[in-house]
Amino acid sequence: MGVFQKLFGALGGNSADSRSSRDNNTVQLLTEEVQTAYGHLSDARAALMELVSAQLSIEKNHVKPRRSALLRYEQETLEALRQGQSQKAAQLAQIMAGLENELAANQQVLDGYTSSINQIKQSIRNTERDILTMEREIQVVRALDSVNKAGEATQRLQGAQGKEYASDALARIRERQQQKTDEREAALQVHQGSGDSDLQAKLKSAGLIKADASAEQILQRLKVEQALSNERVRWVKNNKY
Repeated sequence: MGVFQKLFGALGGNSADSRSSRDNNTVQLLTEEVQTAYGHLSDARAALMELVSAQLSIEKNHVKPRRSALLRYEQETLEALRQGQSQKAAQLAQIMAGLENELAANQQVLDGYTSSINQIKQSIRNTERDILTMEREIQVVRALDSVNKAGEATQRLQGAQGKEYASDALARIRERQQQKTDEREAALQVHQGSGDSDLQAKLKSAGLIKADASAEQILQRLKVEQALSNERVRWVKNNKY
């Protein structure tokens, strides 16, 4: 099945869940196609290297040697003509004709390789650009999808009940954290043997230690105990049989 048939198959359904599933399938399908395209691109580069190797082989083994031979025979032919050796010049010219025909044939093959290689190079560049563009678009779509999901989660928390629950939960967490921090600080100061009056006052205020006794407090306590004792004595006298 071709990629377009796969895409059309992934586009069915109109409900929200169906559209979400369709979008996920489309992104996944395009991701797989990008990976497949990268594989084909790698194969194309390998084939291009083989063409370049063949091109270099023809140029090295067939074109360059014949060009060198032609230059050499051309110099020999000119020298024969200067010396009036017409028969030798004609023989050399015959050899040059054969070399030129061979060179022309090999040059035509070499030009064909060069043209094909240039076309394939351009196609590879265009394909690579298209793949990178598609890959970037897929990354953007994935990033936006994650952002949208995060936004939906935030909206759920910001609902009337959700927001109240989240705020209360966070407040409780902060309160417990602050309580633990205060306890650690107090324990640290006690452990360090701090005798500061400020620390004693804070501990007394927090109810962690009892306040110092005073003469007034002692008198008040004794008066209450005396009054209770007198009341018990009177009750016993009044309730005798």
